[in-house]
Amino acid sequence: MSLEYQLDIFIEDLQKDDRFWNLNDIGALSVMLVKTKKHMTYPTIYLLIKLVLILPVATAGVERVFSGMTYVKNKLRNSMGDQLLNDCLVTFIEKNVFLHISDEDVMDRFQKMKTRRTQL
Repeated sequence: MSLEYQLDIFIEDLQKDDRFWNLNDIGALSVMLVKTKKHMTYPTIYLLIKLVLILPVATAGVERVFSGMTYVKNKLRNSMGDQLLNDCLVTFIEKNVFLHISDEDVMDRFQKMKTRRTQL
């Protein structure tokens, strides 16, 4: 069934169902589709609604990564490889997680990775 045809049937079906009349936003529509199990009847439309709901979050996440990359690359003057860039970005973007890890734990982990000339 084509999306256009499915959308026509969807609109007609929801206009006949009074449970959908007083919905104020697309989030409420999504919840009501699941409660009434109409999300299984119109899976393509439900998928589009879910995509519309997560798009702002996904966009914000990507913007956060690019903002972090700009900061990290400027600080290190663009002289790093992909793996180091990835590692630096993870620690920059997820800094709230890393604030709970002590410096001593990081140094111990780093020291155990391979033999060093001096002890950290």
